[in-house]
Amino acid sequence: GHTIEEIREKAQMELSEYVRDFSLDLIPREWRERKIFVLGEVQNPGVYNFSAGMTTVQALALAGGYKNTAVLRNMRIIRGDLDKPKLIRVNMKKTAKGKDAKDVLLAQNDVIYVPRSAIGDWNNFINLYIRPTMEVLSLPLGGASTVKTLTP
Repeated sequence: GHTIEEIREKAQMELSEYVRDFSLDLIPREWRERKIFVLGEVQNPGVYNFSAGMTTVQALALAGGYKNTAVLRNMRIIRGDLDKPKLIRVNMKKTAKGKDAKDVLLAQNDVIYVPRSAIGDWNNFINLYIRPTMEVLSLPLGGASTVKTLTP
């Protein structure tokens, strides 16, 4: 949770008791990316860069907005590690209408989940199963032919 410069200064202060005239370079093994995850019924679900002060509305905007099958009153933010995650319920429908000015501040690695409505589930079922079945059933029977028998 510290910058490289803060760590360098602290290390130089503590090492100066034991070593004179030295130079200290810090090279991080890995950079922790500051990101959030926006999943569910949004136009472009995925991983987005996080910046301090980012809100749920801004995250939805990064993801291209929500789909018409989204349930805005029942969004969830999953925060913390997977062993004991904290679930935060967000009613974006009220926020969008101005009835609830509570736009939740996000934290690094938050997962924003926008659930699908029942009609969205039904549409998905139709597109996955019913429509392909109907298309197969409506195909012409191209390989069928009639056989004529010749009588002498």
